[in-house]
Amino acid sequence: MSFKAFRGQPFNHSHENQAFNTLYDLLSAEWEDRDEDLFLFGNLFVAGKEFDALIIKNNAFIVIDFKNFGGNVTFSENGPWYCDDIVVKGGNSRNPFLQLRNNKFALLDYVKSGHVDFPSKPNLGHIAGLVIFQGNITFDESQIPHQIKSWFHVCDLSKAIRTVDSIASADINLSSREIELFVTKVSAPEYFPDGKPALREIEKDIDLHAPKFTPVGLQKQALLRASEWAQTESSAFFLKGMSSTGKKTLLREVIGHDSISNKNTLLIAPNARLAAKYTSLGLGEFFSIYQILYSSKSDGMIRKSNGIELARHPIILNSEDVKGKLIVVVEAHLISNSYFDMDNAIFGSGHMVDDLLSVTEHNSCKYFIVGDPYQLSRGDLEQSLLSGQAFKDKELPIEEFELDQQIESEPKELHDFQFELAQQMQLKQFTSLPSADSQTVSKIDNDSSIGIDISSGRHHAVYLTALNNVAHKINLAVKKKVLKQANPLALNVGDLVDFHTSTPVINDGRDDLTANTEWVHSGQIATVTAVDDDIITYEQPLQGRDQPVTIKLGTCTCDIPSLGKVKVYYLADYLYADKPELSNDQLIALNIIARQYAKKALEGIKSQLDILDDKKSERYKSEKKKYNDLLQNRIANSPLLNAARFRYAYSMTVHRAQGRQWSKVYLDSSRGPSGEAITNDGYFRFLYTASMCAESTLMLLRYPKLTPLYNAQFVPNNNCAIGPISLSRGFNYEIPEKDILESFEYPNGFFSEVEELKAICFNVSKVLEHSEWRISEIKHHSYQEMYTFEHVSSKKLKVRFTYDKNIKVKTLVFPDADNEATLVSELRALLEAPVSLPDKRLDRAIQAIDGFLEPTEYKLVNTQKRSEWEILAGLSNGEDSMTLKVYVGKDGMISKIMPEKASSESVVKYFREMMNEQ
Repeated sequence: MSFKAFRGQPFNHSHENQAFNTLYDLLSAEWEDRDEDLFLFGNLFVAGKEFDALIIKNNAFIVIDFKNFGGNVTFSENGPWYCDDIVVKGGNSRNPFLQLRNNKFALLDYVKSGHVDFPSKPNLGHIAGLVIFQGNITFDESQIPHQIKSWFHVCDLSKAIRTVDSIASADINLSSREIELFVTKVSAPEYFPDGKPALREIEKDIDLHAPKFTPVGLQKQALLRASEWAQTESSAFFLKGMSSTGKKTLLREVIGHDSISNKNTLLIAPNARLAAKYTSLGLGEFFSIYQILYSSKSDGMIRKSNGIELARHPIILNSEDVKGKLIVVVEAHLISNSYFDMDNAIFGSGHMVDDLLSVTEHNSCKYFIVGDPYQLSRGDLEQSLLSGQAFKDKELPIEEFELDQQIESEPKELHDFQFELAQQMQLKQFTSLPSADSQTVSKIDNDSSIGIDISSGRHHAVYLTALNNVAHKINLAVKKKVLKQANPLALNVGDLVDFHTSTPVINDGRDDLTANTEWVHSGQIATVTAVDDDIITYEQPLQGRDQPVTIKLGTCTCDIPSLGKVKVYYLADYLYADKPELSNDQLIALNIIARQYAKKALEGIKSQLDILDDKKSERYKSEKKKYNDLLQNRIANSPLLNAARFRYAYSMTVHRAQGRQWSKVYLDSSRGPSGEAITNDGYFRFLYTASMCAESTLMLLRYPKLTPLYNAQFVPNNNCAIGPISLSRGFNYEIPEKDILESFEYPNGFFSEVEELKAICFNVSKVLEHSEWRISEIKHHSYQEMYTFEHVSSKKLKVRFTYDKNIKVKTLVFPDADNEATLVSELRALLEAPVSLPDKRLDRAIQAIDGFLEPTEYKLVNTQKRSEWEILAGLSNGEDSMTLKVYVGKDGMISKIMPEKASSESVVKYFREMMNEQ
């Protein structure tokens, strides 16, 4: 199935073009993996009528008119429309309704007159009309008469996806070929917003084994290392890299490289959804690790210590399946060796990597493992497959290579954001957060438009957070305030739901599962199209409980991208709970109820068993084992135990969203999943992983301001000396090559042979090179150089460069400051050295103090490194000055600041109050 767009002549008005492009973006994102066609036409002429837009789906024709207004819309069938106090016309018609009615009949007549012959004979009376406002509107649909409401609709762009989705007719069932037939008849060229992609035909005699790309940066080294590794006894090659480092490009080359893969590969992804994604990239057919490693059918139950029974899925992969193969594993950071069960099922031992290695460790296969080391892992970080720890524990030799050079690509601001986060994770210095002041990555405040965005389609936008209970509150708020649902807790038609576990499709009313049963895979986001009113409530008494444990089971129909519309059971308790979990009592009750149903279904077999007299005979033992096996399998495959555990999909945790993408991501960045602290690896991984879920836009709510001063304390000092302080910036210089100093033409008055003084003169000249100043004269004095500078206006200023015994320029004195304030300020800005330290950890702390002072009149004047952990910093506003002891920890964070000298008590008080307010 597909989404395509077509457009006739360019639009007459820019707002129409903008509306069409916005609608294109929304629809293309939403219909990317839908199991239906949708064709969008823009500025189309049909039977002499101009259509702003037309949508044809398998089950609908929708004629569209764009309006460039926002506000409260008033409908009239024959009279004028109003948006607030502005009249809204419909082209040459009195109002948009009349215009769309005319266009509807023009399309109907065009088809009926024989221009297009649809073999399926769609009911053309069901052609729909839709007015789309570009601004946000309020509109009371009760204004539309009942006889019109069946085909006429009004919305704004924020609700366009939901409205288009809801328009469907049982009497329209167009095939893909019929829609393509319409395209050929109207002769509208296909539309590409970014221009038609360049195409070139492959040469017939091309060498299919020739390299398909030119490696850049570290890619060449990585490919060479992988080629060398393939000839060694090493078990695995780990290719790691952050976003946009070329992992997929290199992966494609490795898979197609004869000397590495020998074309004998087994391609594995963490789940079915990612397997389909990588397969679609043309890299080969990928399989979910669950599909490869474990049986889809349970072979019985195991009981946990808390009494809960789990359906056991045994390992089915064997050594012959992998013998001599290259096993390629992608997104390996999402595969963990930490113990995991699904409350109703367990796969193998519950330790996935151990299970995989148990089949392969004594075999001749090799692993090529690819992943992102900066994303959140499933379970403990060291237990991630990408960490290689499981291989090391089994003393299996491995090689690792990290691509740490980012390839510049769009969206650049998003990749820059990710790079800065990864850089600090690499250095283990969590002292600052990347800037978020672009259109791609931005800090925002809460706004009602967020709710509209995240409810506008499966892949348009999502609200991510660290905590499940926060996501639950956001989901209910969207359902109540945006979707206007009377009962937001209950499942409603139109809701988006995220499947947390795989679940079987209800098939022919069977009460158990068969080999032919279709499954909805975990991670699918679906649209609810029908909800059965009846909720079945089970009440199960448990020993020691005062009240029976209740389980609520519902049924609904969902539109699944890969399956179409399917009916499933769902556990209402899981959907309604603050967190996505069932209580232990509920899990035990589910098992008991499933066992009761299984026993009832097998009553006939059990009665045949019971009539056997000799309970010690081999026959009885054999028949009893068969019955027990049937019973355990019946329980394991119970639709009740396997009922869908899904949650609303408008908001979810970053952990849950990981591995998926939306066009737009809203992130509650106030904290990470492990706590409120933000100066740690976990929080930075949280931000980085969330950013990987955004295709084009990342918007940060409650984005903290993190600098090395984040946890700093101002500590009073009773020994702080109060009195006059003279502070000024010096002049930084570097000594160039000797031949440069020898060939340099020195100004009038300079005659020293001291290399450092020559270097000062050379560096001052370089600073002035593109300014309106030049050196007029230099006079040498003991521990100071007197420079005379001449401006293009012919005015001259003197500057005294004073230096110490190491010829480090400590101060610049401007004797003419009172007479020529403007010129002095200009020259001072050119000459005074920026405050910095060579130690990067300490320099970041100094720059944080400089930034902290920016809103004030105080400036950081000079710095001095006293030790590995202490800096002396001087600041001044021209009248008052102070020197501060700054203590910097190993983590780069400033722990405390203490005044050492100050020109007055007031400056100490001022700075202390500033620190307390931050």
